Amino acid sequence: ATSTSRAGDLKQGEAYMRAAIALAERVFPAGSVDILNAHINLGKNLQVQERYAESEASYRKALAIFERTRPTDMKYAVRLLPELAATLVAQGKDRDAEPFYRKAITASENVSPPDPIARAALLEVFADSLDGQSRFADGEAQRRTALGLYEGALPVGDSRIGIGLYHLGGNLMSQRRYADAEPVNRRALQLLEKSQPAGDEWINTAVNQLGVTLYALERYADAEPLFQRAVAMAETMMLPDDPQIPLRYVNLASTQIALGKYKEAEARLRSAIRLLEAADTVDEKRLAETREHLAEAVAKQAAAPATKR
Repeated sequence: ATSTSRAGDLKQGEAYMRAAIALAERVFPAGSVDILNAHINLGKNLQVQERYAESEASYRKALAIFERTRPTDMKYAVRLLPELAATLVAQGKDRDAEPFYRKAITASENVSPPDPIARAALLEVFADSLDGQSRFADGEAQRRTALGLYEGALPVGDSRIGIGLYHLGGNLMSQRRYADAEPVNRRALQLLEKSQPAGDEWINTAVNQLGVTLYALERYADAEPLFQRAVAMAETMMLPDDPQIPLRYVNLASTQIALGKYKEAEARLRSAIRLLEAADTVDEKRLAETREHLAEAVAKQAAAPATKR
């Protein structure tokens, strides 16, 4: 059943798993590890199918067996609890997920042998949930702990350190702590440029995030080359209808408006509007905002001395 699910035939795998559970419950004693594993496997299958309520039910059956028969088995706790938490998060039940994440993190501290990388990854997933609830200070604490674990266990140039820094920088930006975010985002970009191939998506997003940070700090001259690079990478790497491309144009144009480069900004904004209008599903809010930016660029260009147009 597990092999079938891995091969992509999830429905068939689900049928086998349900048959395996029915058989296991007849053959094995209540609370058997075989029944526990069967419910975990079914939960994962349903989770991949995005049938989260059913997945939750299966994980909770596994949890009841775990709590009754193996409550001190930390490896099972680390295997089961994050999956149940993730299923709850997928249903918008972040508060319900939190105690399971915290129990899993505690369990990960007591696994033998220790696995700091797995624990760091778990902390990051929990931080994602906290950030999704706008609990950014709590998320920051989890991200800093995870980053410390990565830095203690991984080679200096490992991409997971760079990605961890990128997410920490985004968290600090969500708290409007742009001065704190700048060195974090700068280091993230430096590490990702060393660890990832040229043109990698992580480099693209890190370039843009550092640009946004500098723009927020009103360091427009420093932000402009980063946004120019982000635009060039997006145009090269992304499909023409990718919604990130007009967003990159707007970022660059906003910086150019701040620098008094109104004609260049106008051209970028008109390109962004054309892309937004041509999208299969028009983002009316973003389109309206982009038109406002264009009106600003045009008005400032008209009012500016000829030398600044």
